[in-house]
Amino acid sequence: MNRENLLRVTLFVSIMILNPLWAEQRELQLPTQTRQQQGITAQIAQTLYKRGLEKEAAERISSAFVGEDALLSRMLVTLLHEYPQVSQEEALSYLAAQALHRNRSPLDSYDSLIAMVSSIQKRPPDTGELNALQRAAQINKLHRT
Repeated sequence: MNRENLLRVTLFVSIMILNPLWAEQRELQLPTQTRQQQGITAQIAQTLYKRGLEKEAAERISSAFVGEDALLSRMLVTLLHEYPQVSQEEALSYLAAQALHRNRSPLDSYDSLIAMVSSIQKRPPDTGELNALQRAAQINKLHRT
């Protein structure tokens, strides 16, 4: 019995010592997750601000362009998942340019996705890429419902 108590105490003490180390490690991972979950509106506004617009004007243009932030965010995630050849930064840069020119660029439109990818990659997509873009457009249409 004495040996069991010694094992229990040892286990308890080791858990108490290691628990703050694990918690600290998790704390280090949170800022990167928070940065990635920043709203699309804010990311587009930040891109416009980096290109030379005033901060207030960039925010106004971005919020007028985006509309519903969560919907556009889901659509962008779907596009990046189905078509990984385009990075998030490239997609946000394209959307920022579209917002600046006040052009609508619906991510649930197959034609719009082809135009976006062609503009980013400076070449037309091949057959496999067109299929991926078609899947992304179909999934994004489901997000609207």
